[in-house]
Amino acid sequence: MERKKLKFLPVAREAFSFLAALGFQEKESNLTQISYRSHKVQLDLFHGRSSYELGMRVSLIGGTDYSLSEVLKLADQELGRTYLNFAATSKESVKRGVADLAMLVKNHCGVALSGDDKFFEALEQARAQWAKEYALEVQVEHVRPKAEKAFRDGDYAGAVKLYSKIQSRLRPSELKKLQISIERSKRYLRPH
Repeated sequence: MERKKLKFLPVAREAFSFLAALGFQEKESNLTQISYRSHKVQLDLFHGRSSYELGMRVSLIGGTDYSLSEVLKLADQELGRTYLNFAATSKESVKRGVADLAMLVKNHCGVALSGDDKFFEALEQARAQWAKEYALEVQVEHVRPKAEKAFRDGDYAGAVKLYSKIQSRLRPSELKKLQISIERSKRYLRPH
């Protein structure tokens, strides 16, 4: 589909016209992106070139970009956790999706748009925490089956070692298996 026919640029300009009252001016644009700046903040709206997803990035000028989902996660944790960019492949879906995007930005991104330094510091800290949590989830998904196998196979010392790596994410049944494994591995290690 020819991008010009989807009308992203004029639709985005109209839907985000409220930014002018907040001190933002359009700085550059093309068929799939429009950038606004205030004295402190840059806001980029985009219509993904191959994904057709509608999205937003915001940053302090010269700083780190944050996605809409990151800003939402900090402002409204539940909404941020469930938000996904909308893929708009028709003129009608672009209009609807951009209107929804503008409403989210208006209702949930005021602090970011104001350039509040503490908010952006909190975003940086939250991003680091989210990265740690994601790494732990990946580790859990990798370790859990190995720990289960070690327990089933009677390798209690191995089960203790593996379950201990992910102890903060163990299910109640796995905590019980860890306790059993600790007891049994001690029993097998005692001199006879």
